Amino acid sequence: SDTLDEVGIALHAATRERVRRDRPRDAVAAARGMDAVEHARELAAGNVNPQLVAARLLRDLAEAAR
Repeated sequence: SDTLDEVGIALHAATRERVRRDRPRDAVAAARGMDAVEHARELAAGNVNPQLVAARLLRDLAEAAR
């Protein structure tokens, strides 16, 4: 979906920026977020309810930010 694409692009940019600023811990968190978006794409492609995909993605992104 377009929304997942945009979130993925933003997280990719955030990862690059954090690496550039020598903030490896933050870069790893952003990269984990990219993994969560990819998993959400797989769920969405598998005809899973969009609300469940969004709920799972939000939970996964919150965990990645820790």
